[in-house]
Amino acid sequence: MEAVADAIGFLEDNPHTNCGKGSNLTEQGKVECDASVMELEGQSLRMASVGCISKVQNPIKLAISLLNEEKKGRMLLGRIRPMQVESCPTDAIRFLVGEGAHSWARNHGIDLIAEEELITPNALKAWKTYSSRLDAAQSAITKVAFEEENHQSKKRATSEDEESILNDTVGAICIDSNGNVTAGVSSGGIAMKQQGRIGEAAVPGAGCWIEWRPSSMTSCITSGAGENIMKSCLARTIAEMANCVNIEEIPRTIRDHLNQDAVNQKQPYDVGFLAIKLDSSSDPDVSRELSIVYGHNTPSFGVGWFHHGISEPECHISTTTSELKPSLIC
Repeated sequence: MEAVADAIGFLEDNPHTNCGKGSNLTEQGKVECDASVMELEGQSLRMASVGCISKVQNPIKLAISLLNEEKKGRMLLGRIRPMQVESCPTDAIRFLVGEGAHSWARNHGIDLIAEEELITPNALKAWKTYSSRLDAAQSAITKVAFEEENHQSKKRATSEDEESILNDTVGAICIDSNGNVTAGVSSGGIAMKQQGRIGEAAVPGAGCWIEWRPSSMTSCITSGAGENIMKSCLARTIAEMANCVNIEEIPRTIRDHLNQDAVNQKQPYDVGFLAIKLDSSSDPDVSRELSIVYGHNTPSFGVGWFHHGISEPECHISTTTSELKPSLIC
């Protein structure tokens, strides 16, 4: 869990990513971040999520703090801790948003900062650009005028706002030598979103998931169009599918599902994912097989990995056309 916290925390501190410092701004020019973390320890699955976070630089650490509280049992007078769901596939899920999450952070030793500290010049510039376009669209007198403005906006977006378009959810997955797994994601959400909007990074099964059975484990993290990803519970869906097929079949299975999902939702949508599958063996003398697969239909998708078989981390910026082609790394 510490490795996931450090990896995502590093990205949240980087002003060039859309999470923590440098996040996209809401329609009102505010920061509202989402994050979630899921843990498989032995045979126990736990998950915690936070949403609409505007006063914490590292939302992932707030989610982890919430997750760790579950191990302490019930609160005073037998009260159930935040969003403990007894009937869900995990042992428990925790979910806090907005001022309630900020209050939790304050009471559990996580520093609160001024929201302005999370707003970067690039994020503010993008917000001003989008705001001016929104004002122009809202004041359009005729449908023709609106369509022309919309057309010009799309043309401008491909050039002057390219940097903001490339920003999206970040995440990490870590498996230790005992087979324990942690997956997490963090995001500032889509630009100009409605205040109070919760994205896939905070929704259980959408942004990250761990699927476990005695013979194998698959974990998945996602990035892209949050509303579409949440509709299909994408991280959980990919993890479930990958956990039930042979390694060689994973890319095709996932591609076919996402293509069909776009048809079902009546529109294609931007998406990227990273999944790790670990095939286990009851024989301690037989090594476990680890596979990493990723895919995207966006212009670019950054991935990196490190395991005991290599001396240094490997990183790759994948570029592609609009067609989704999942790639099996190992």
